[in-house]
Formats: sequence, C-alpha cells, structure tokens
Amino acid sequence: MGFGLKVGLSFIGLLVVLFLLELASIGLFGFFEVRRENVRREIFEETKSYVHGKIQDLAKY
Repeated sequence: MGFGLKVGLSFIGLLVVLFLLELASIGLFGFFEVRRENVRREIFEETKSYVHGKIQDLAKY
C-alpha cells in the first residue's frame, strides 16, 4: 500500500469519525435542550416580575 493511499484513507477515516461525532452531539443537544428549557421556564415563572405581571393580569378581570 502506497504512502499516498494511506494518507488518503486516514483523511477519509478522520472525516467519518468527525461526522459521527457531530451526529452524536446533535442527538445529545436535542435530548438535553428540552430539559434545560424546562428548568429555565420554571425559574422564570418564579421570578418577582413574572408573578407581579400575572397578578396584574388577573386583577384586570
């Protein structure tokens, strides 16, 4: 096997590994992002400004 062929196959192998790692990170992002957004929403709903705004909205009715 020639040196050029080894370099070419190594480069292709590296690209495949990087592609698979990128797919894994997208999958993990989708898995953890939902939970992270739920925590952010829960924290926001407990803030003073959110509670005060809801009280004002309820007072209108």
